[in-house]
Amino acid sequence: MKQDFVSADLTVGQLNAIVKKLGGKDAAMEFLRGHYTVQPWWVENDVIYFNVTSDGKTGEQWVSQFESKGIVVPELTKMRLLFNDINHVKEKIYKIAVIKGEYFSDQDRIMTKIVKEAIKRGFEIPNPEIACFIREKFSDEQIRMMGFGQANLIGQVYGLGIVTMHKKLSDFHSPFGISEGVLCTYSSTTGSSYLESNWFEPTDGWSSNTGFAFVVSK
Repeated sequence: MKQDFVSADLTVGQLNAIVKKLGGKDAAMEFLRGHYTVQPWWVENDVIYFNVTSDGKTGEQWVSQFESKGIVVPELTKMRLLFNDINHVKEKIYKIAVIKGEYFSDQDRIMTKIVKEAIKRGFEIPNPEIACFIREKFSDEQIRMMGFGQANLIGQVYGLGIVTMHKKLSDFHSPFGISEGVLCTYSSTTGSSYLESNWFEPTDGWSSNTGFAFVVSK
């Protein structure tokens, strides 16, 4: 029986673009195996893009929602969500760009140089709430499929996934005194999912398997 090829009229470039939209060869093979549906992100020039929509939640509502889903929100992260300004705009769509940590050399993978590169590409500094959207939208498995927070040599999942590069959140209610940090997705070696608050210095380096989230300018 003659087999019909629905892709017969597509060019090699178009077929390649489809695989890239799926997240690369490995993701395309997983899709063909039926392990997941079309992923809610796409890749252009090695930058990962996706959309999120604000629904006006307060910091307190975010904490409640995450905890009801079994996502761990450490006490310091709760304080930062509750005591810092979070946008409560409803039905606003944001296009998010995530720059891969591997783009930077180990020496250049620091806050100032990452932000400088993002601005050069036309990206904006996000609101802290973007971290909540990312944690809500993606499972740890999906974030690892993007290439962030990979497993170590003995198969344990660890490390930061996607860091939202917002202005540092100050916390005057911390038992450690005044502290500052940024919000990120995190997966522990036990398999627990976190919305973590990562403390850093401007010159501290990040790991190459970390993604850095910004908002795409309109």
